[in-house]
Amino acid sequence: MTSKSRLNTAMRLGIPDRVPVMCQLSIGHYFLQAGIDPLEIWFTSEGFAAALRTLQQRYRFDGILVNLPGRDPQWQRHLLAVEKHAGETRMRWRNGNYTVVPDDDNPHYYQADGSRYFPEFDDIDP
Repeated sequence: MTSKSRLNTAMRLGIPDRVPVMCQLSIGHYFLQAGIDPLEIWFTSEGFAAALRTLQQRYRFDGILVNLPGRDPQWQRHLLAVEKHAGETRMRWRNGNYTVVPDDDNPHYYQADGSRYFPEFDDIDP
């Protein structure tokens, strides 16, 4: 059976040749195992999609769980500089703020003074 037919059979309450497998891997696993620059995975839709597909094929998953939304294709217009350090990358933004991207974890965004800003839900204007 193909992955598509396996999933369709299972969803129709039929008996597939094996249980369909899908998995949401950690972002750090994508960073370490996909062979793609972590900045590309985190900041571009194409990089994230390539990482999903690479690991789906490697582990023979029957489907892909997309757990992050698409990214602004023009995100680099906000970028001032990229600094590589041991174990992390620091991205400096034109507004003075910066992002620390560990090699194996989610990026962390900081204000220019090094503080973190966590707004209340009601303060966010989509």
